[in-house]
Amino acid sequence: MTLLSLEFILVAVLVICDVKAQFTPFYEEVTSGGKESYSSVEIENQTEEDDQGEPSRRNFEDLLQKIHGNIPNTEEISNSANQILYMTQRLLEEGFSFEKVTSDSVAAGIKDALILRGICKSPTVYKCNALSPYRTIDGSCNNIQYPERGKSFVAQRRAIGPAYKTGTVGGPRVTGVTGKPLPNPRTISNVIHSNKYGVTINGTISLHTFQMGQFLDHDIIQTPLETVTGGCTCEENTRPECISIKIPEGDPFFTKRACLPVKRSAAANPDCTPGFRQQLNTLTSYIDGSNVYGSTEDELTELRDGGYMKTSSENNLPENPNDGCVIDHNGEFCHLAGEARVDAVPSLASYHTLFVMEHNRIVNALKSINPSWNVEKLFQEARKINIAQMQHIVYNGFLNAFLSLDTMITYNLLSLNTGYSFSYDPKRDATVSNEFGIAYRMGHTWIPTYQDLYSDLNIRLLGPEMGPFDLVKTFNNPHLTFLNRKKGCPALLKWLTSEASPATDRFVEDSVRNRLFEDSPGDGFDLVSLNINRGRDHGLPPYGDHRVSCGYSAVTSNWNSLVDHNTEEVELLRQVYDDPRDIDLFTGLLTERAITGSSLGPTLNCILGREFQNLKEGDSYWYERPEPQGFSIAQLNEIRKTSLSAVLCANLDLTRIQSDAFRLPGISNYLVRCTNVPSIDLRKWKSGTQRLKPGYGRETQQRNLQTGQMDMDAQSSQSDILQELIKLASGGEK
Repeated sequence: MTLLSLEFILVAVLVICDVKAQFTPFYEEVTSGGKESYSSVEIENQTEEDDQGEPSRRNFEDLLQKIHGNIPNTEEISNSANQILYMTQRLLEEGFSFEKVTSDSVAAGIKDALILRGICKSPTVYKCNALSPYRTIDGSCNNIQYPERGKSFVAQRRAIGPAYKTGTVGGPRVTGVTGKPLPNPRTISNVIHSNKYGVTINGTISLHTFQMGQFLDHDIIQTPLETVTGGCTCEENTRPECISIKIPEGDPFFTKRACLPVKRSAAANPDCTPGFRQQLNTLTSYIDGSNVYGSTEDELTELRDGGYMKTSSENNLPENPNDGCVIDHNGEFCHLAGEARVDAVPSLASYHTLFVMEHNRIVNALKSINPSWNVEKLFQEARKINIAQMQHIVYNGFLNAFLSLDTMITYNLLSLNTGYSFSYDPKRDATVSNEFGIAYRMGHTWIPTYQDLYSDLNIRLLGPEMGPFDLVKTFNNPHLTFLNRKKGCPALLKWLTSEASPATDRFVEDSVRNRLFEDSPGDGFDLVSLNINRGRDHGLPPYGDHRVSCGYSAVTSNWNSLVDHNTEEVELLRQVYDDPRDIDLFTGLLTERAITGSSLGPTLNCILGREFQNLKEGDSYWYERPEPQGFSIAQLNEIRKTSLSAVLCANLDLTRIQSDAFRLPGISNYLVRCTNVPSIDLRKWKSGTQRLKPGYGRETQQRNLQTGQMDMDAQSSQSDILQELIKLASGGEK
């Protein structure tokens, strides 16, 4: 270690020793207005109380917390990350450059000091089994060289560097290139994303595209929120953990509210090194059915029943007694699934139910084919097949419903017809990117204004309660799944198969743009404003920067530089933004002109294409790979037969369905009998007396993930120096 590094780390240790003492007062000072707030907007005082003196809205922040993840142990992670952010900011204020603070040698020394001070935990030691045929439940050891890539509870990757508030390492982006404040997110929502013309229907794709989009999102990314005691309010100097959105004067819908209260995404710094604020992903990044099986061993244990997944009557999901969904009918309950947002809308619960049913169907078939297999072998093989089907359906049905063929080819998203894929690259990081988390919200334009139940294709279910059902009344409420004698989920899936999706455009329907989580008129929320604000919260650079990262022409101060936007969209953008270089990522992407063969613009095709390429080529358990991670050629050829239509036919009482369930029936997508839909022949999995030890998953997890102290012998000299420095900084004996 150089003398300069020792001198620097001494200063860092002095700061670190001060972190715990100063961190809480620092936050209190920000809250009281003693320092500039991180809030992205100034908001007025507001008190909305009912006759009992309580907020009139129905626990709105708890519902928003549920949608973005309410994972208990994230508070500890966030507290640690916030302390490191404070330390980094202090070091910069001491005059050290960001490059110096984050250099490898200095960062390593600071990391050791942070661990010794108890601000961070010792790093996890991974002992991975490169020949294991089954994934770990938390995604670790998928990449043997980089075992934490893509696992749950790691920071989201960034495709390009952050653009936080000037002079900070984590303040939300609040000003544009000219130094003026960015436009209010709600104003942008009203001017650009409000649909004044009625719902435009896409005459090609079905509502399965909408619902698979949400289901898939809940398999690969969940960003938890900061814990805020008492919640975020509409006070003028809000807490740094809050980024509430002011309701602009004259708002056409929210006439009696001052703001939309919003918590920041929880800070993350799993690497325990100085740097910019990052955001956590509590799910595995891989397409691995974590929405069905969970992302931790504890979650899986709660969901499993031997080789099967737990269910309730009529093959519904089991009860979750601890959930906070809306129950307004006797005998109904919140659902327990691999992902906590299962009850966001009833059709989402139907997708969770479908793939739980498919797992259990596969177990029954394998049990009959291989009576010698024990429950662990049955479970692991059924999970592996179920995940492979999900991957095949996503890349051979879902993605090509909206991406262009050119995008599918450019980013290697087309599956092979024969043989194995050898595209796996351990250097490719499958960790989901921060940019994707915002860009993928383009699916919000597909959200319908209603939910419905069908008894068969194109036939609405008759009964005491008949659809269509206003979407607003179904948020976080599983009631529809209990209708039709507790067979609401199959009826919802038939509806998704039969109805057309809203078009992919810049419009988001008022059901979620004004009335998300609405309990009484005017107390709902705006999902578009949240999307825009969340991008600023995460320090995502503007739309133009992402164009450049995709190799497209730069956006300049000239409005004519928006070469992939139509005149109407450019004029609307000019109404709210002072400069085209300020345009937020979400809004810039949704206002792009669609390219040939796609319903999306070029930059969105690029961002999504790159992400799904990473999820494929960075996954060592990708279904097209050879054994042991993949399948035999005979088994792989069976996986290639599957489709969403096949899975629906296998688990519902359907007699006919279109060949491609993501598209509406038509000349090139005929209705066919379910008996004629190609499906997997599970007899290709017949084998000898292969057995796995009971508890294979947990035993493997314990073997692969061993948390212990750092190897102090390997770094003894550095650690001894640091301990001496800490004693000096703490006033201890020399």
